[in-house]
Amino acid sequence: MIDHLLPFALISPANPVFRFDLRRKSWPRNSEDLVRYSRDVILSCLFLFGVFWCILLGSQSRYSASSAANITATIVLFATAGITLASDFYCAIVTVGGLHRQLTSGDWDLLRLTGQREEDIFRAKLAVAQIRAWRMMSIETAIHAIGAELVILSATYSWLTSTYRRGNWVEMYLIVAITGLMAFYLIEPFWKMRAVVGLGMAVSAQVQNLTFAVLGALGAVFAMRLLEGLLLGALFYLLVALARFARSDVAGMCLVTIFVVAIGFSLRFFYRMIARAATRRAFKKLFQVEWSTL
Repeated sequence: MIDHLLPFALISPANPVFRFDLRRKSWPRNSEDLVRYSRDVILSCLFLFGVFWCILLGSQSRYSASSAANITATIVLFATAGITLASDFYCAIVTVGGLHRQLTSGDWDLLRLTGQREEDIFRAKLAVAQIRAWRMMSIETAIHAIGAELVILSATYSWLTSTYRRGNWVEMYLIVAITGLMAFYLIEPFWKMRAVVGLGMAVSAQVQNLTFAVLGALGAVFAMRLLEGLLLGALFYLLVALARFARSDVAGMCLVTIFVVAIGFSLRFFYRMIARAATRRAFKKLFQVEWSTL
């Protein structure tokens, strides 16, 4: 079901460059290894979070459940920020380092002499770079899953224990909308990984010095994050501005739906645009030609 999202989807069945690079790696051997690793990491982190949550609740009196929730939310917030920052750094540095070794060792020139299509060579290197970043991306997805679970459970608990409800169906719809937003939040690390890998390849192809290439890639990732923050801030400001005209529950529900869909598709388009522009730039610099299929 998700095979088209994996790095292996970039590769045609007959790509000897990719097969050679894959044989040099102890992991993964196929797409099932990537799926299995991500599943195990996410489920393990969710299990550990559940154990932590039970221990925390057990150590609190029944009158301080909100305190336990606040402690958990704070820990998850700081963990998410730290792991996200580490993932950005890791993906950028690993991508730059991998391509830099290829360019400086002479392997790249030998590849170009093999007679393989330039598109196949580039796709193989792009897929390998995404595979290198997959482990950290899976860990970031796991912490996102924990955050999404915490938000959904908190919203559901608040709805079930509320003493005043202005229409259960309205509050239930808000929980559904929050769940949809968390679905986008859960897949965001995958979209971002592709963009960061593309930026790393573009900078590494442009800058020969490894130190400056790493700094350039980190700067590009920081700029991407800044633009992402501005985009989300603009969407939130627009939501607040439009909320003044929502005079009924139905209008509010429509506005929330539009907001959730806008965030999801805006992030998807944002990361896809950056990934495509970066990979086109990298291909053009590495082969000094244009390629319209990326």
